[in-house]
Amino acid sequence: MLKQYEVKRLRQEALIDLRDAFKSNRDQIKSCKKYFVSLPSYEGHENTHLIGREAGMAQKIHSVIVDKIKELVRGGITDVRAVRQFLRLHVQTHFKDASPDDRALLPNDNRHPEPY
Repeated sequence: MLKQYEVKRLRQEALIDLRDAFKSNRDQIKSCKKYFVSLPSYEGHENTHLIGREAGMAQKIHSVIVDKIKELVRGGITDVRAVRQFLRLHVQTHFKDASPDDRALLPNDNRHPEPY
């Protein structure tokens, strides 16, 4: 069994040899980049947490948004579409990096489905 310092030395020597080989044969070398992505399957999510539309529904509404809704209702704005429009403007102003899919900041009323 090799000692750790021996493995390190052999690795360094191999890298030096490889670098020298690249330098001397640069025009003969063909290369390509490959990216490997490993994602869990849909079945891999079962029994772990909610996914898809259900995950967005389970997300709690941000306290700032709750306060804004209360403020709008107290001001007499109760139409769902109007409240949604005010919330969208509020989020764009105060949460510039918010994702349009973030249901904590942009809650959805399923009775009036309409993309944000």
